[in-house]
Amino acid sequence: SSDAILREKSEKAIAAVDTSAVHIAEAARTEPPKVFVPEEKPVYTQAETAPFRIKHEENPFVQQRFVSRPVTVEYDEDSDDETTEQPVPDAPKPAPEEQTGFRYIDSSSFSEHENVPEVTSEPEKPRLKVIGEVFLTYIVCTCGDELILIDKHAAHERIRFEKRRTELITSSQLLAESVNVTLDADQYAAVAEHTDLLAEIGLEVVLSEGGVCEITAAPSTFTGEGGANSPAEMLLRAADALAGGNMNISDELYGDFLHTRACKSAIKAHDINSRAELEALANEVWFDERIRFCPHGRPIMLRLSEYELEKYFSRIQ
Repeated sequence: SSDAILREKSEKAIAAVDTSAVHIAEAARTEPPKVFVPEEKPVYTQAETAPFRIKHEENPFVQQRFVSRPVTVEYDEDSDDETTEQPVPDAPKPAPEEQTGFRYIDSSSFSEHENVPEVTSEPEKPRLKVIGEVFLTYIVCTCGDELILIDKHAAHERIRFEKRRTELITSSQLLAESVNVTLDADQYAAVAEHTDLLAEIGLEVVLSEGGVCEITAAPSTFTGEGGANSPAEMLLRAADALAGGNMNISDELYGDFLHTRACKSAIKAHDINSRAELEALANEVWFDERIRFCPHGRPIMLRLSEYELEKYFSRIQ
């Protein structure tokens, strides 16, 4: 029957499994266990590896820059001593070619300028030391072996003059309506030749035919002025000065105006000023070489050396 057939097959399968197990057990008892043996790597002598080694300099961390050149290698196969490399003498270097165009800056950029003289800065000028004031007019200072007197009104007047002149020249303003001025032949020729000087003092002009000169910009201080300080009158005075060979048209045009403004705004003799104000004024004069005379030409500073004082008092001959 079918049950008998299934039972027979099951018994055969069990018998086959038992047989395989018996064979495996017998093989385990008869065969020795397998042991892993690492593969042996070839061992080279120093002589064999010498051609492939690179001799570093004393500092091995400095990046090497190698130059390909023929090298003669001599070694003994039976010896472990390092070989001696004998480089072939270098061929004479060709003259460097002149490089044109862009190139990066490297150490060679400075090798040709080894004898550049060292730049030394000039010693800093010492400040004035204010020791007092006489007659509420003259600041008394010392510096090194010098006694220095400064007229505080004349000094402050010149400082204000220079400041206002700079502000005046740099404050050019376009006119809402341009102004046309007719010049004679000499004036026109002088203005045409020196339009750059007029622009430096704030007057910008456009020349036309027939001696007509159009003023398009003027110093903002005078744009609303009339009379002698109107843009038209300023151009005529500047043209006369240029035609006569006077290139200092700034003083010609603005001198009286600036003198008056600077004088009125400066501190006066007999004014009471603090020590800090006197020191600031004295040192501004001391460090600005332009400030040695007031706008009217009077001196600002008197300097007496220790030698001159001792000679005056007959302490030395």
